[in-house]
Amino acid sequence: MKRKRYISLLFSVFLTISPQAQEVRIQAPSSVGAGEQFAVSYTVNGHADRIETPKTTNLTRIGGPGTSTSQSISIVNGRRESSRTTTFTFYYRAGDEGTATIGEAGCNVDGKRLMSRSIQIQVLKSSPQQTRQQQQDAWDDWGDPFAQMRQMQQQLRQQMTGGAAPSRQQPVSIDANSLFAQAAVSNKHPYAGEQIIVTYRVYTQVSLRQFLIDKLPGNKGFWAEDLTGDQRQVRQWEEELNGKQYMVAEIRRGALYAQQSGKLRIEPLDLDVLAMVPRQRTGSIFDLFNDPFFNMGQAVERHLRTGAIDINVKPLPPAPDNYCGAVGQFEITSGIDNHELRANEAVTYRVTLQGKGNLMLVGAPEVNFPSAFEVYEPTVNDKINRSNDGVSGSRTFEWVLIPRSQGEYEIPSTEISYFDPQTGHYVSQTLEAVTLHVGAADARTARQVSSKHSIDRLNRDINYIHTGRPSLRRTTAWQHAEWWFWVTLALIAAQTVAIPLWHSRRQEQLQDVAGLRQKRAMREAKRRLKKAERHLNDGNDESFYEEVYKAIWGCIADKYNIELSQLSGDTVRSHLAMKKVAEAQQEEIMQTLQEVDFARFGPGDSGSKKQTIYSKALAMIRNLSFVLAALLVSTGNVQASNPQATDLFEAGNAAYQSGDYESAIEYYSRLLDDGLSSADLYYNLGNAFYRNGQLGYAILNYQRSLLLRPNASDARENLTIAQSKTYDHIEPLPRVQLRRHLQRAAQLPGPRGWRLIVLSLAALTGAGLVARRIGNSHSWRKRGLVCSVTAGLLLLPATGCAWLTQRQLNDSGRMVVLEPDASVYSAPEERSSLAFVIHEGTTVDIVEVLDGWYRIRLDDGNNGWIHQNKGEQI
Repeated sequence: MKRKRYISLLFSVFLTISPQAQEVRIQAPSSVGAGEQFAVSYTVNGHADRIETPKTTNLTRIGGPGTSTSQSISIVNGRRESSRTTTFTFYYRAGDEGTATIGEAGCNVDGKRLMSRSIQIQVLKSSPQQTRQQQQDAWDDWGDPFAQMRQMQQQLRQQMTGGAAPSRQQPVSIDANSLFAQAAVSNKHPYAGEQIIVTYRVYTQVSLRQFLIDKLPGNKGFWAEDLTGDQRQVRQWEEELNGKQYMVAEIRRGALYAQQSGKLRIEPLDLDVLAMVPRQRTGSIFDLFNDPFFNMGQAVERHLRTGAIDINVKPLPPAPDNYCGAVGQFEITSGIDNHELRANEAVTYRVTLQGKGNLMLVGAPEVNFPSAFEVYEPTVNDKINRSNDGVSGSRTFEWVLIPRSQGEYEIPSTEISYFDPQTGHYVSQTLEAVTLHVGAADARTARQVSSKHSIDRLNRDINYIHTGRPSLRRTTAWQHAEWWFWVTLALIAAQTVAIPLWHSRRQEQLQDVAGLRQKRAMREAKRRLKKAERHLNDGNDESFYEEVYKAIWGCIADKYNIELSQLSGDTVRSHLAMKKVAEAQQEEIMQTLQEVDFARFGPGDSGSKKQTIYSKALAMIRNLSFVLAALLVSTGNVQASNPQATDLFEAGNAAYQSGDYESAIEYYSRLLDDGLSSADLYYNLGNAFYRNGQLGYAILNYQRSLLLRPNASDARENLTIAQSKTYDHIEPLPRVQLRRHLQRAAQLPGPRGWRLIVLSLAALTGAGLVARRIGNSHSWRKRGLVCSVTAGLLLLPATGCAWLTQRQLNDSGRMVVLEPDASVYSAPEERSSLAFVIHEGTTVDIVEVLDGWYRIRLDDGNNGWIHQNKGEQI
């Protein structure tokens, strides 16, 4: 009767503990110090996959949620009782002194929706020692979530050791070979992600009454699934081991999936058992009851421990692009619930993976839906079967699609791959294409949609690449401060000084009539000889001789300042003698003059005679140095083109258009490696990185493109879309509206735009100064003064803006994080405390550089130190 009461009491303990009220229990300190890091835990009884992140104030989340699961199992007389507890832990850093709040958090526990309560935490301005003491007190106030489990185990142990063994009995030992626990695994050399079965068994040659699992094994590096489930009856059988016969009880079975390759270890399992060993005979009359027939032996408690198992996990081969993460044997199917519908009506598209393997770790495949469809995030429906053979079942992804316009659309065929560990190869299956016939929208539905908004952008996506001829420039130290700016500015300054000086000298020259005639002699003679040449070619003899005569005599008259009325042979000879011209040249000049006079009034000459006269006249003028060499200087800005660079750019565009984004990135990057860059190049490179799933590099190149072309709307839109897909959501600190508008206005023209503005204002200033100096009237001089003063005043802020934008372009103080996650520390050393964690694509300000570290500041004001290799400056 005593034994029956003991068993009844034991079952009553489990029945009391099992149906606990479902609630979400919170463990958090009641008070913390400002800036201190602490943990908040949410605990539920049962199985929960995830928990919603609560809203907080005056707190910064630096990690979590981390998930841990504990399970208590007891076996009494071959019947199993178990309870599971799931704990989610968030890590926060306290803000300023005051009150911090943590809102409600919801989760689904065994199919039931549960909500936690909201709490408040006092943030104190205290020392770390006081804060830690307050935090310890706060944990004590909230209670230990595992106290109830430990209390149950202590009660069970007391009952196990105190219920059946009289204190007068001598202790009884059990041979280690008669009672032991053992763990076994189905495969010690699996692939990463492959399902393996691990079982825990007790081998005994004595009678057992109870089992109590004291400690579940750790599964570091594994995803674990319990296959024991709610089985009430322990599997038992007889087995021969090492020539001995044992009764075997399987107390736990699970499925493990390695999450990394290499050497992993399955830790031991600890359990306590209660064995019934026959008492030693004492010669007492009560020895009659020690007979096995009465089943009344001595209760002996033994602690058992399985051995650890080392697993060598093989890495998966290089995966194809369409690999979905599944490892096992699967059948992949797709379907849609309606092939004919109206616009603005919803339809569901499904993709199902059915088979055996790591179903819980499979992600949604990439499906290219028509751009005219509004596509919602897929929902996941699992039908999982857990049996002794492992985990099998199906996982279905469902997309809700809403076509916004009528027509015939096709969801193209999709190829999906999974890895089969039995063959060691990837298996590809192709989903058939689906055709949908979308009719005109119902009038009522159309009105409802149009009343909501006039135009809605479906499937918001990045803008297309630039396919025009790129304006590639050499990337050097002068890349952004182009040489033409400084040359033009120097020319403007030089002309501002030179024009007044030239004007003064010109006025002096106008007063010297003789000097003007001498300077004009060459120009007039040249003009008349050209005109004579045209008459010669036309056969007009009279006009030809007339122009040659005027050219020679007019040149002599202007050169020696002789009045036309005084021109004669003697006058010319005397002036030639005064200029000390050689006698031979004097004779040649005078002979030419006579021949021209004779030809003018003599009979007609042959063509050769006229050509001879023309040549002599030209030679005479040259000998007298009347005709100066004309210097024709033509300058042009020849824009050299680089055919190879253009070919690389077009090759990158072609690769992008064909969907080969890796090759497009390679072509565009080769242009940058060759020292060339442009806003179009950075923009197209950003698009290629975005399509290739590299958000950090996409955001980096979009921002570089905007530095060269700040008012490019397509690059700004693409940057916004890429930033919306990053993990971090940082609320910027509020800024003064006037300052924000001034900054935006200053960035609109861009560095080149500001340089053109500076040059224009400098030219206006110079023109005003010139007008002030050489103006013919008082009104012009007054206008020049107003123009120079006004343009000069505007030139000062324009030069400042040009300098600031140039400095921002040449030495950007911002960087983009390129690593999936980057730790930010409180000091430039890894031994310091972790401040927070940022992720790929986040843009931060660089405040300071020190020995391979950046001191950064986020838009929300948080700051810390990060390794330089975690990102790249814009």
